[in-house]
Amino acid sequence: ESAALQEKLEEMAIFPLRKKDGTRVWVEDHGRHVLDGDGKVLYHEGILRDVTERKHAEEALRLLVRQKETLMQELQHRVKNNLSVISSLLALELPRIPDARSREVFIDAQTRIASMVKIYEQLYSTQNLSHVDLRTYVEELTRDASRALSRVTAPSDLRNLPSTLVVSGQEVSGALALWCAK
Repeated sequence: ESAALQEKLEEMAIFPLRKKDGTRVWVEDHGRHVLDGDGKVLYHEGILRDVTERKHAEEALRLLVRQKETLMQELQHRVKNNLSVISSLLALELPRIPDARSREVFIDAQTRIASMVKIYEQLYSTQNLSHVDLRTYVEELTRDASRALSRVTAPSDLRNLPSTLVVSGQEVSGALALWCAK
């Protein structure tokens, strides 16, 4: 036999077939073409394996993943709404509190809630739920902390803060450092 006859090109494919009784099945074809000296296919040899159950199981898993994603989105939406309601309730009570220390506690609680909302937003806007992009989180947190501090702290108190703080290569404003120290 010539060397060309020995050359075999292996292939694998999955496709649907109709059986004689009209039932549709999925098959996995593991085969190869046996070629002649000119590179033309002489014949195909291989094995067809029924993978219908596997295809149905894969589709069921895809459906479960879509349902889980929908449930997670609904859960995230509810958590964010509940945190917003709590923050709003704190804001409604804030003007009624006479002493400054108690007001600071309420404002601190509001900023912590805002921080948790940011984490939720980051977790559910990515494909990987196991981590938060620290750079984006710190940037958003810095902006929010600066706004919060400017509402409750006199500008003279902010002058003595260091201008920046480096955290894992990320520059963070001194206002955030103060806010985190509370």
